[in-house]
Amino acid sequence: MALESKPLFHPEVLRQQVRAFNLPERVGDWQPKLQHWASIYDKFNSARTIEILDGHQTRMVPLRGIQPGTPQLAALRKDLNVAQREHQLVKAVTPTGKKTPGITPGHAYAILGFNNETDLVHVWNPHGNNFTPKGPDGLQNGYRTKTGQFEIPLTDFLRVFRDVIFETQVPAGR
Repeated sequence: MALESKPLFHPEVLRQQVRAFNLPERVGDWQPKLQHWASIYDKFNSARTIEILDGHQTRMVPLRGIQPGTPQLAALRKDLNVAQREHQLVKAVTPTGKKTPGITPGHAYAILGFNNETDLVHVWNPHGNNFTPKGPDGLQNGYRTKTGQFEIPLTDFLRVFRDVIFETQVPAGR
């Protein structure tokens, strides 16, 4: 059956579309739909949203205490690379109260990619904001953001975000 012939929120349609949309080069296709879905699923926590959208359990990685040069940081890099290669959903959550200009505290963001060579994390705010820092990109000024997308060095990412939630291949409800 063709994708278009099923209702928009049929679970199989969601799974197919989320898998297809997890490609940065297809931003024009998936961004408006994910913004709509984000508004619908905003009432759920980050892990539950992934389970609803894709039908898989999640695994949370707390970022607090991960330092440069540690095995935990190497494991995080590996997890980000695997998730990108396998087109898995990844979300990051900011802590409440902590503020970096242009980044919303207590909010969930999608991780669209990770560049292992530059150590940059490609992040997307489903609110689709635009932001121009008053100075060079960084923790003090924030990061240049267009339609919710920005890149942040992994070491800064550890300081801005509280945890990362990775989709697993284990079906939800087990």
